[in-house]
Amino acid sequence: MTTEQLKELVEVISVLTAKSSVLKERDELHSLMEENQRAASEEAEVLFSFMLSLRIFADSCRTNRTRKRRHL
Repeated sequence: MTTEQLKELVEVISVLTAKSSVLKERDELHSLMEENQRAASEEAEVLFSFMLSLRIFADSCRTNRTRKRRHL
């Protein structure tokens, strides 16, 4: 191989290595995005459950106060 061909080969290897690194980074970022979406979804479910529990508790308290007033 000539010196010029070796330089071109080194350049091609360098480009392929960079491309491989970029693709790997892209896959890692995609995985992180999916993980964040799952976490956000789980947080939303927990928040919804908590708000629903508060609503049920508040309704229960209101019902109990109404019953107590009727007995007075």
